[in-house]
Amino acid sequence: MQKLDIKNRRDYISWNAYNLFNKDRRKYINQYMYGMPGYHSDAMSLGTAIHNDIQNGTNEVEGVDLVRGLIPDYKEVEHLFKVRIEGITLLGYIDLFSETKKQIRIGEIKTGTKLWNKRQAENLGQLVFYNLAMIDKKKEVETILYSIRTVIGRSTGELKIHKVKIKRADTYQLFADIKRTQKEIDELWDEAIISNKKI
Repeated sequence: MQKLDIKNRRDYISWNAYNLFNKDRRKYINQYMYGMPGYHSDAMSLGTAIHNDIQNGTNEVEGVDLVRGLIPDYKEVEHLFKVRIEGITLLGYIDLFSETKKQIRIGEIKTGTKLWNKRQAENLGQLVFYNLAMIDKKKEVETILYSIRTVIGRSTGELKIHKVKIKRADTYQLFADIKRTQKEIDELWDEAIISNKKI
């Protein structure tokens, strides 16, 4: 039986943690509190390999070279952010990132057997999370989702680009829910530590 490990307690919240906690609390507890491995699939491994190829300029996955030239250059890949807003620390990695004195550009790469449509891109909470993390910079934020179609073991070379406008009201609403989530996570940890037993 896995034991609760206080070292797993984090002083920040990521999009993945927030999303999993609200979708499946049992999986959150197993993964983030007891250190059990999360879900993984061949499709996820392929997606990671394509991300790496695009970010590193390599061609390990067939077909990546067909889409790389269609994605504009960004100053950073896998941009790490760790920001504190009203006592809550947000942490994450943005696939593609550029920043000037007036503007921030965020690029998110998604892979799958079907190309994302505009509505899916606009409903991706992860992009709202990234915009929330940039809110104190008080700059215009351009957010783009790059959807790459894949089949078994390779990219088809098909790409859809969606420019997503994130509303300020959506960032406020997400932050209110993050505060609720963080409070519930803290309560869960406190209860587990006090009782010293499996939840």
